[in-house]
Amino acid sequence: MTGENDPYSPDYSPTTDGGGTAGDPGSGQTFGADLYHLYYAGRVSLPDTAASYAGIGNDVYTVRGQIQGVVDAGIFEVNRLLTVQQNLNDGFAKTAEHCEIAGQALVTMANDYARTDEEALEEFNRLLADPGNPVERERLDEPPIEVPDVPTPDDE
Repeated sequence: MTGENDPYSPDYSPTTDGGGTAGDPGSGQTFGADLYHLYYAGRVSLPDTAASYAGIGNDVYTVRGQIQGVVDAGIFEVNRLLTVQQNLNDGFAKTAEHCEIAGQALVTMANDYARTDEEALEEFNRLLADPGNPVERERLDEPPIEVPDVPTPDDE
């Protein structure tokens, strides 16, 4: 698959003809339920993932000092570990940031799309008020999770 039919191609052009590409996103209750799931993913699931990656990134960052101590003691073979640590730290930091950004975008998209269809908006709001799942209800009632910054060696 290449060109305008390949969603990874720079020439990709989605259609709304119901064909094999983007298709009709639906409407009404089904669309409202889909929007709720996008919203939940953006409001809860992706921020949780971002916070998890940020925590691991912080742990990986603290290992740097321990590795640096071994390097400073003259055991130069450990330099490769320092490079691996830095790559892991950078990867976790970027993944956390990207998950947080993607989550914010999903929340915005769900809110914006909900306003395009009255029946979808009603279902979206109904599910936000009562998702039918106590865990989801509890998570939506909590303030958005704060994703900590992940320090990197560039911050030093």
